[in-house]
Amino acid sequence: MFRKATRYAACLWLLACVPGCRKEVDDEAPTVRILSPAPGSIVQVPATVTVTVAVNDERSLSSLVVSIADADGVPVAPSVLHVPSGRSQTVELELSITDEQITSGTYQLIARASDGTNDARAYSALTVLEASLRTKGVLIAPRKGVAPATIMELDDDGNVNEWGSLPDMGELSVIGHSVFATGSIIAPLQRREHEGVVWTMLAPNGTQVSSEAPFFHGLRVDPTDGRTYVGQVDGIIRGYSATGDAVFNGMSLPGHQSRTTVVLDDRLMSAALRTSDGQWSLVGHSLIGGEVLNDIPLDLAPVRLVALGNDRVLVFGQDGNGTRILSLHVLIGGPIEHAQLASVQLRDVVTSPANDHFLALSNGIMRYRHSTFTLEPVRTDIDAHALAWDPVNGVLYAAAGNSLLRLDPATWATIATWNMPFDIGDVEVVLDR
Repeated sequence: MFRKATRYAACLWLLACVPGCRKEVDDEAPTVRILSPAPGSIVQVPATVTVTVAVNDERSLSSLVVSIADADGVPVAPSVLHVPSGRSQTVELELSITDEQITSGTYQLIARASDGTNDARAYSALTVLEASLRTKGVLIAPRKGVAPATIMELDDDGNVNEWGSLPDMGELSVIGHSVFATGSIIAPLQRREHEGVVWTMLAPNGTQVSSEAPFFHGLRVDPTDGRTYVGQVDGIIRGYSATGDAVFNGMSLPGHQSRTTVVLDDRLMSAALRTSDGQWSLVGHSLIGGEVLNDIPLDLAPVRLVALGNDRVLVFGQDGNGTRILSLHVLIGGPIEHAQLASVQLRDVVTSPANDHFLALSNGIMRYRHSTFTLEPVRTDIDAHALAWDPVNGVLYAAAGNSLLRLDPATWATIATWNMPFDIGDVEVVLDR
């Protein structure tokens, strides 16, 4: 009887002890607050943001991470990790926001605290202004057909260095810091980051054996949608985003080749050459599906097309008598002649943000203002073959022979000159975005 009582008492004692031996479960998350910057604070890239965070836990803290993300939760800057000491702490962490690709908008500061088992988060809105537009360099390429071809770069310190090379030279085009290039009869259509070293092929060069005609034509960034378009001798027209994604695929009219393009609203307008007889047309394509919508005969060979609103095109071109400037409606035609330059060859056209159109001509450089229908000389002593406008510094670059000239927009005087190891065929300004 005594043994039974003893066993019973022992069991009761064990049962009483079991709850005290169990490990207590931590099911309470830390508390975390962002004390500064205040919600809605404004910073401009590049910026170092001092983030003050208060965090505590009833037991202990294991980590605190501060980050910044866009509306989709994608981080836009490297996060900062801090290992707190104790159960409560207020810390200041430095968050660097330096990516020049960040666009202006509202972003979320996020502070995430952990005790090793539970997490807690705090959020605060931060207004970020994008970095000021910056010129990263100027690319200078030889004329079409040069093989092999070396591309030079003028950096922001005024130094000229070799930037890259191609088996043969076609054309060059730049979207922000993305560089597109074509070959003439060898090299494909390729893309490369300005600061990268590897080309990515986008489309092969389909030049037929024994052909000496360039396969690609009209490689150009459209200022309306920021995409690069290019025509091929087989009639195909391709379009690419800055990242190299294919965004447009169209086919010219039978027997035609697209030589230059421009985007107007929901259509791509192409200056197309009929190779059998040399006749030109302005052909409209659906920007979504690429199909042909209409075509308008032209009596000149376009060198550049510029959008005038959503339904008119400004055409810079030439015929057997010289250079002409005209405009026409993209649906009904009805060309209006604005200027003629007899016995003058047009080589290139570049447009500034102020809608000044600069013409590289065989007798110099001229500026056309469509708002006043005026054509005036800029420099009559420069035999320019290529032009480029730097929108950040507001200067005009002109290529004459193997010389690259930087012109002052106030007086058009030559600010600086650089000589290249080749005759220049293309000049492109590289921006940070």
